[in-house]
Formats: sequence, C-alpha cells, structure tokens
Amino acid sequence: MERPRPAQWRRLERELWRGPLAYGFDDEFQGWMLKRVKLLIGRMFHVGYIIQGMWMLLRRHRWSA
Repeated sequence: MERPRPAQWRRLERELWRGPLAYGFDDEFQGWMLKRVKLLIGRMFHVGYIIQGMWMLLRRHRWSA
C-alpha cells in the first residue's frame, strides 16, 4: 500500500480529531486503536493497510494508537 498523499493525510487527520464516537465506535475511552484507524482509512479511501503499516503511518505523523 502506498503512503497517503498530503491532502489525504490532512483529511484523515481532521477525521481523527473528531474522535471514534463520530464513526460509531461506542467506547470513547478506548480512543483510536490501530484496528479502528485501519477501518476508517478503508471507508474513506477504499484502500487497505496491515496493522503494522497503520502503526508506522501514525508514528510517522506523530500520532499514537
């Protein structure tokens, strides 16, 4: 899977700031987990990542999950 383009990353980051409740995940306390971010990216951009790829992507942009 290729890296998201800058515009895609900005869009994803805006959505991450909205929080998991905005996307129907029912436990705000858990926050964004790698699996949830993976599902969100799949919904938004119709692409797939493996969990390790999600971790590297988020770390590269100074996010944690």
